Amino acid sequence: MSYCKNQTDRVIKECGGVVDYMTEDIDKCVHNIKFSGMPMYGSIIDEDLEQRCRYQLLKNMSVAVTDVSLCPYDCNGNGQCSDGVCKCAEGFINFDCSVNASVPAMITSLDKDLYNELEENDNMMVNVLGYNFVNSDMLKGYIREIEVEESGYNVSSTWSEVEVMFVSSSMVSLTLPTRGSYEVTVSNVNNTENVADPMVTISYNPACFNCSTNPVGCKLKDNVCYINGKCYNVGDRKPDNHLEGCLSTNSSVWSDVSGKDQCFPSSTINWSKTSSSALLFHDSKLLNATSNDECQNMCETQAEFVCRSYDYNGDTKECLLSEYSTVNAGSYHANQTVNFNWTFGEWTCDNEACPGQDVKWSKMDSYHGYFSNDTHLDVLYDVWTMKRCQQLCERMEGCMAIKFDAMSGICILADGSLKKVTVDSGMFGYYADWEYNYYTCVEGQETGPEIPSATGIRVEPMFYGPGNDSFRCSFDEVTSDMTLLYSVLWKVDGEYLSVTATAVNYTDFYLDQELANQMKDGSTVECGVSVCLSDNCDNQRGKFMSSDMYTATIRINAPDTLDLPEGADAEELMIEVTAPPYVLCRDQGLSIPNNCSFKIKTIQPSVSDELKCPSDNMIEQVTSQIVKMDNKEPVCDVIVTNENWKDAKYMLKLKATIDNKFDDDHERDLQVFVDYMVNEAVEMGNVTKKSMKLNVIDRDRRALCISVNDPHITTFDGV
Repeated sequence: MSYCKNQTDRVIKECGGVVDYMTEDIDKCVHNIKFSGMPMYGSIIDEDLEQRCRYQLLKNMSVAVTDVSLCPYDCNGNGQCSDGVCKCAEGFINFDCSVNASVPAMITSLDKDLYNELEENDNMMVNVLGYNFVNSDMLKGYIREIEVEESGYNVSSTWSEVEVMFVSSSMVSLTLPTRGSYEVTVSNVNNTENVADPMVTISYNPACFNCSTNPVGCKLKDNVCYINGKCYNVGDRKPDNHLEGCLSTNSSVWSDVSGKDQCFPSSTINWSKTSSSALLFHDSKLLNATSNDECQNMCETQAEFVCRSYDYNGDTKECLLSEYSTVNAGSYHANQTVNFNWTFGEWTCDNEACPGQDVKWSKMDSYHGYFSNDTHLDVLYDVWTMKRCQQLCERMEGCMAIKFDAMSGICILADGSLKKVTVDSGMFGYYADWEYNYYTCVEGQETGPEIPSATGIRVEPMFYGPGNDSFRCSFDEVTSDMTLLYSVLWKVDGEYLSVTATAVNYTDFYLDQELANQMKDGSTVECGVSVCLSDNCDNQRGKFMSSDMYTATIRINAPDTLDLPEGADAEELMIEVTAPPYVLCRDQGLSIPNNCSFKIKTIQPSVSDELKCPSDNMIEQVTSQIVKMDNKEPVCDVIVTNENWKDAKYMLKLKATIDNKFDDDHERDLQVFVDYMVNEAVEMGNVTKKSMKLNVIDRDRRALCISVNDPHITTFDGV
């Protein structure tokens, strides 16, 4: 207490008639010293009384006296007081001459000695706490870079001056040029030889390291690698060589992982293989392999990229490796529609969150960190990135959402029920930095989702005579600000002719002429179009789109079974010829196919239960008639030639007759035949083109028959 009283003597001596100290001032002084253990805090009472004195003098000039001269702490005996300002003796500095210039200031701590590199924070200021910081132009802040080791650190640069801001004698603020690990110090006299004992601030990645400034050191965590300044988890692959990766824990170099599959270490790999299949266009690398197994091994050991699938041709020995799979290039998967020599193989991991689909993560924007007790599957600590938290969720069965706090490194795995609670409840209460992310399984995006797809795709057959036919694939030109190219694949008789094609800038493509002149009855032709970005066709493609199938045939658009109610309107079935006879007669065994024509006719096999009238006339249950499409006129014979085939469009009309007899339903057969002729002579007759089962639905009702004066009348229904 006596110490605190002595602190007030100077002010009371000069301002005793203006202010008085109170007992509570002494008590505060005593409390500060006891609490801190530092007598210097007793000076606060002296400063307080001095400020109160100055206030009273300014407020009431009538009490001012000319001989009052206040200097802080009476210059501590290290200088002269002149008009309230200390003029320090040589070797002393500060406003009250209390600091020996030859003695450096003291740093006790830094407010930010550990900095999380993953935080989104542009604040480069470090507050330095300590004693005896002097507010003058000579006050300087210095840093020098350090390299932190597992135990201790090495200085890697000389002192560099940084911006300093005086706050008080116990705190200054330094502005760092960039985030990093530094020694930090302060000089009151602008001299790097006269600085406070430095302290360390460490910038580190908490996903990789456990760091401390007391003692100084950073230790690499288990199950991670730190290579070339970046953090990797065990199983991560080297970006430019996927045969190397993070395998050994606490490693700073890449390891050989050629013996590990792409699902290591959290899962195992599963390969699926399909014959007569391929992933069109997506060949990232072309190699030669002696077998399907060797091609698969080439995919597994590919160093330049992650090989997700391959196409192997057992005939040509081509092995096409691809960065893509059916998940992200599904429209290009030609399943059972390429030559049988092709085999398509792709792999998946056995615990994938969305087998055969993409995982789409979304953020709940309205979430503010209120935690509900909604089936938390696990709480994981020391998880420092959103991506890592999402990966851990995808690997856990039942996990569909995460609650993540980057500041604390906590990742909570949840069931994704998205339950929301009120502000005043919840398991953890309110935390502003928490985020709620959930995922859904979606159809895979194409390799270039921003690239438009082709429209109006059509196959246009052009028949100019034997040996001169052609087929054109046409489509609408895509309008875009991007420079686009087009690739076309032909599919003939259900099989793609190739699995890739050159990209060009025009929209008319023609089928190989030799193939075009080999078409016959039943041949099918389709074309598919891929649109790609001109300077990156390998990776930027729109969805693969195909034309309708063209079929060379005598098309009879009729079902195999047809119901015909008695008395109903006739059913009309279209008959259309889609190619000239010289095409449809090809490979039919005719003498001169190019001179072929054919006749289309319908036949109903006779049956024994057809209804007969008393006159013994037969009433057929079904009548058929062929009429022209354009004028509906009936025709007796449909003869198609190389000259009139384009007009060969007819309608087959079928009608169940009204027999006025309650005789239940009937079944009848109808066949459409073709007679093939050469020079008008039939060489192959009654070739079945369509067989139909006709169900005649009886609509007759029992009725009362009245005869007048004729007892010999017999009705059709036997009454």
